[in-house]
Amino acid sequence: MNEISDEVNSLIEAVKQSETYREYDRQKNRVKAMPELKAQIDAYRTKNFELQSMEDDESLQEKLEAFAEEYADFVEQPPVREFLSAEVALCVMMQEVTNRLIGSLDFE
Repeated sequence: MNEISDEVNSLIEAVKQSETYREYDRQKNRVKAMPELKAQIDAYRTKNFELQSMEDDESLQEKLEAFAEEYADFVEQPPVREFLSAEVALCVMMQEVTNRLIGSLDFE
């Protein structure tokens, strides 16, 4: 188990040194310096997560369209757009790492 733990620590360090993570960290700290904007971003993210987690029914498409319309101007503000873009890039990178790990194992 120590060998695996050491390798996980190496992976963590590699992630932290990646440009993707460093950009996310820069944008996160930039947003944290603007508490009001951070609260708005957090509200946006919460609502987005709730919508993504909903059952796919007839009203979901309407709710998604209303959400997109409500936040259209908000997500175009440079600090918001840049933070959300960096967050998505980090999530994609982590998803790729997870998919590669699970995909390389005989894990059902």
